[in-house]
Amino acid sequence: MHSNQLKKIHVFSRKNGFTLIELLVSIVILSIIAALAVPSYQDIVLRNRMSAEMNSLVRDLHFARSEAVKRNTSVAICAANPASTDCDNSVANWNSQGWLVAIVDASNVIVGQPIRIQKSFTSSDVLSDSSNAVPVRFNRFGMASNNLRSFTLCDNTKNNQYSRSISISRTGQIISQDMGTATCT
Repeated sequence: MHSNQLKKIHVFSRKNGFTLIELLVSIVILSIIAALAVPSYQDIVLRNRMSAEMNSLVRDLHFARSEAVKRNTSVAICAANPASTDCDNSVANWNSQGWLVAIVDASNVIVGQPIRIQKSFTSSDVLSDSSNAVPVRFNRFGMASNNLRSFTLCDNTKNNQYSRSISISRTGQIISQDMGTATCT
């Protein structure tokens, strides 16, 4: 009887938990998993940010084209001046001050107030235009009155892997290129 009581006492006195070795092994395994996951997560965040930024330009290009047809007049999208009230044709990076959509006359002068204003992105990505900041102008038929245009979005490291590009044809069609096809300079 005495030995049964000792066994019960021994079983109940043992504490449930982790040994120091088990805890260290778990920490090492979690550290390895985290070290593998963080770069992948950063890559996903960068790709998603670049896609969202380019998609906002594509959205506004489609908007400008549809407004031109709807209003039966010319509508342009251009790099904005610091006050976001007029086009700034001296800006090479459309992200530096954002852009705006507005009704324009034959000389690309804004008539009235801008229809839509896009502020610059919070990132330091560079959105460059192939025609050195001349407004993209859509006529009342939705056709681009400029020659073939293209925009390239590059991250601040100028890594071509993350670059995004779109082209605008004379017919007003907006074509997105696959990620990594544009060249960042």
